[in-house]
Amino acid sequence: MKSGNFFALLTGLAAGVALGLLYAPGKGEETREKLRAVFAKPEREEDWPDEGDEDDDEMEAEADGEK
Repeated sequence: MKSGNFFALLTGLAAGVALGLLYAPGKGEETREKLRAVFAKPEREEDWPDEGDEDDDEMEAEADGEK
């Protein structure tokens, strides 16, 4: 892809996101809260989701020869 086309793609993407946020059906404060929740990083390790723990247990069991 040529650099001009790539720039046009990024510009169109940014414009689409901006328009989507501006015309979203929720109130501005609600939208900002949702965006903060999506992009917020947990401050403590305990706040991180426990996703993947089951996979770790399964892999350890397989490594030990269990199934």
